[in-house]
Amino acid sequence: IELLETSRHLAPNNHITLLYLGMVYFENEQLEEAAEILEPAIRYCAKANDHHHLEEALRKRGNAFEELGDYKSAAKNYAIAMELEPNEPTFFSARALCLKELGLYAKAATTFQTAATKYAEHGDDEAEGQCLEEMKACKEVAIKRKAEKAKAETK
Repeated sequence: IELLETSRHLAPNNHITLLYLGMVYFENEQLEEAAEILEPAIRYCAKANDHHHLEEALRKRGNAFEELGDYKSAAKNYAIAMELEPNEPTFFSARALCLKELGLYAKAATTFQTAATKYAEHGDDEAEGQCLEEMKACKEVAIKRKAEKAKAETK
């Protein structure tokens, strides 16, 4: 960490240094620091048009927010990553899990379904199956909540 911090101070706009520093913070379970340092990493990766490192920074920042319990911020990072790399199923499944945690079951079900399709395209049958199970569970909760809401409105 010390060497990366020194490098950061010498070249504060170097997106690679910021990304790796954020990753080291994440691996050391310094999640708030990771999320904080990955914000400028994302900005500078975008300026440098470095999509590969941008996706990785978004993924790590999303993971950090998710582990901190900030599912809304995590979902936002995963959504941006989904736009950049629409064929990467892990961004979709990670976002779906965050939506589920936020109680947005209908949106989570749709996103799990998309993730399952993408995992199938990649030949990952196990992940596809997990996403389909999550999708089914989320749909059931969404339907139940909708019925409860309709019942409460008729009273």
